[in-house]
Amino acid sequence: MDDDTGTQYLGPTGPSTAPPSAPPSPPARRRTGAAVTLAVAGVALAGVLTWVLRPDGTGGAMGPATGSNGPSAATSPGGAAPSTGPSTGPSTGPAATPSLTPPPAGTVSATASAPSPAKPPAKESKDLLTPDGVRTAVAAITAQSGTTKVKQLAVHEGYATAQVPTADGRGYDWYEYRNGKVTKRTGSAMGKDKPVDLAPYDWDVIPALLTKAEATLNVKNPTSRYLLIDLWSSDGVPSIRVYLSDEYNNSGYLLADSKGKVRKTYAAE
Repeated sequence: MDDDTGTQYLGPTGPSTAPPSAPPSPPARRRTGAAVTLAVAGVALAGVLTWVLRPDGTGGAMGPATGSNGPSAATSPGGAAPSTGPSTGPSTGPAATPSLTPPPAGTVSATASAPSPAKPPAKESKDLLTPDGVRTAVAAITAQSGTTKVKQLAVHEGYATAQVPTADGRGYDWYEYRNGKVTKRTGSAMGKDKPVDLAPYDWDVIPALLTKAEATLNVKNPTSRYLLIDLWSSDGVPSIRVYLSDEYNNSGYLLADSKGKVRKTYAAE
């Protein structure tokens, strides 16, 4: 109510009770805002560190972890930083150092194999058409048969055969010398042939007889050479026959005695 002075009447002068004001904002909201601000800052900082500090020590952004149990870059509720727990995928760190501990005694490594035994070198055939070659073959055959007498001895480059009379003189057995070994098989009847004794022969004449045969038998390119040692049937003289032949069966031979003297020559036509 106004008085005449124009002053508004304010009512009784006693204490008055002001109407209740709106309650202030709960402090929790201010804390939530601060927490959100800190979370955002933490995520940003984590992103910077993730960009800069890669496990391989080089700069740059890191891709999503492979082989982990979940997305490694996922942000937990409330703005928490990504989990830094161990990943179950393949490690990108340095390779593990292999163990240098030796295996227990008696253990064979899977990559180690026992050395295979060395094979003996193949035994080469000795050329028997030499003095030493004939001596070697004759010695081996006579040692096996027990006699130096033969119906006939044939000597080739790689082997020799002998027809050795049996103990009763009615037959003969075959003996073959090849690659250092002597084998025996049953032969046939001796008939009227007489044996020759190999002991008096001079085998050192063999090279000269081969040279003479190549020069006189008219066999230009011989593919076969061999010796026949026996009693020459026409006069019963211990003899050496040297035979040569070529791929067309052109052949010839010369006849010498046990000391190397040439007695006859039969050249190819």
